[in-house]
Amino acid sequence: MKKPLWIVAAVIFLDTLFYSAIAPLLPEYASRFGLSDGTAGLLVGSYAVANLLAALPSSGLVTRVGIKKTLVAGLTLLSGSCLLFGFAESFEVLVGARFVQGIGGALAWTAGISWIAADAGPERRGEAIGSVVAAAVVGLIVGPAIGALASEIGIGVTFAAVAAIGAMVALWSTLVPAPTPVGTKLREILGQGRAPLWFAVWLVTLPAILAGCLEVVIPLELDEFGASALVIGAIFTGSAVVEAVFAPLIGRLSDERGRLVPLRLGLISTTLLVFALAFATSVPTVAIGVTLVFAALQLFWTPGMALVADICDRLGLDQGITGALTNLAWAGGAAIGSLAAGGLAEAAGRPVAYGLLVLLCALSATAFFLGRSWAGDELVSGG
Repeated sequence: MKKPLWIVAAVIFLDTLFYSAIAPLLPEYASRFGLSDGTAGLLVGSYAVANLLAALPSSGLVTRVGIKKTLVAGLTLLSGSCLLFGFAESFEVLVGARFVQGIGGALAWTAGISWIAADAGPERRGEAIGSVVAAAVVGLIVGPAIGALASEIGIGVTFAAVAAIGAMVALWSTLVPAPTPVGTKLREILGQGRAPLWFAVWLVTLPAILAGCLEVVIPLELDEFGASALVIGAIFTGSAVVEAVFAPLIGRLSDERGRLVPLRLGLISTTLLVFALAFATSVPTVAIGVTLVFAALQLFWTPGMALVADICDRLGLDQGITGALTNLAWAGGAAIGSLAAGGLAEAAGRPVAYGLLVLLCALSATAFFLGRSWAGDELVSGG
């Protein structure tokens, strides 16, 4: 594995770790600050909202100051806000710290994915992105475990240690050369013939919506069923282990068979599995259901991101746009999922939230199979 891939993998690992560490702590914060489902969704979703707002500007920053400086700036914000989050004593400070973390994550994610998409080339892009996604999933594994550990030994000291690791990765990144982006103007992204690009972006957005929703609903549901923070952390960790094992394999499959093969499987399986998860009524059934759903979501991440990069290549767009658009897709989806889940669960009940997720998956699958005339396999490298 090349040094840039190691660096970007470390960056994405920390980004997802910061994002997911809150899962087992959510019931504790809900109890301490008297949070409803809606305000709990605001706490989780503030990170993704900031990511959404900073996604496209981060691409401009990559073009203006370069990949490495943007990466270091992002990691600095992540580490500093992580430290603030660890010692926060009010709900408002928690939300603010998560928001700043989201801005830092947007800068680091956009710079990192741009680096890998340009460095790997189309022939190995799926495998390289798959390795980075695996690192992201490992972050999702470690994040809940870190959150559970923090609830036992102290939130401040735990997050301070994680912030120190972020600072070390930032220093490491300054020692390796990075490619120079050529830049792409906004009108080039929005020009004619961009429907396949936005189709690909949606296929990254959809799993983010699902994940954002489930990361709010599942911990609160498990808490109602009597699960402790350690059990909640273990369930999220176990589901992420399954994802990490499959990510590089799915990336290689998308290089060899085309991006749309795993995407097709993901749309079908996710629709069925989210429907089944809605009927889970105990800790074991929820644990099995959420593990299977997150495994199915892995069929989207790597092929979807690689598809965005492939189409950017074919349209003559800079790979900095890949980082920005995939970040925009993830952040927008996660923000919509977490905020909508909390609001819907509070206003209409969690079954309604599940029902809307199933409907969204089914409509996306229908659009996919009916839309092949404008988003067919000819757009997919390796197919």
